[in-house]
Amino acid sequence: MKRFKFHVSNKSRLRFFFIIFCLLLLLGFNMFFRPGIAKELGEENKEKYVEIYIKPGDTLWDLARKFGNSNKDVRKIVFEICEINHLDTLNIYPGQMIKIPTQ
Repeated sequence: MKRFKFHVSNKSRLRFFFIIFCLLLLLGFNMFFRPGIAKELGEENKEKYVEIYIKPGDTLWDLARKFGNSNKDVRKIVFEICEINHLDTLNIYPGQMIKIPTQ
């Protein structure tokens, strides 16, 4: 039985590619198995929100104060509400469902 013999003409090139391969392999393991990867992939990064049906007299400002994070500026919460719900204006209507971030 013949044995396959691998001949390397440039050993330094082989070492270089082996090192690059190992670094890429380590980088791949680091990306997929490090702690917190679920957050980066979006499982924990999803915005937590509460869904509210608008009643007569409700305003975005009142809802932001009532349901939003009390540590944030109300203006920022109203802006986030508009972004999440794709609102072009601050006008909301009774019966409309909107999402309010709670984080």
